[in-house]
Amino acid sequence: MKETLYRSQKPTLANLAREVALLRSAIIGIVGRDNEGTYRPEFVEEMLSVARADTPAIEFTNARDFLKRLRRTS
Repeated sequence: MKETLYRSQKPTLANLAREVALLRSAIIGIVGRDNEGTYRPEFVEEMLSVARADTPAIEFTNARDFLKRLRRTS
């Protein structure tokens, strides 16, 4: 009986993809909250995608470049 149940519930690629999507959604929901309130889901998704990237989005060569970029975005 247990063997039959296991065979019928073997993880398939589609099932695993669905589970990963659900887990990702749950994590974004948890990470999107802090003591001050809730972050926008778009912001959380953008930050997570930047964090997952293999290469840096921006490389700064010196402090002046960093400050110029920081002032431009705020």
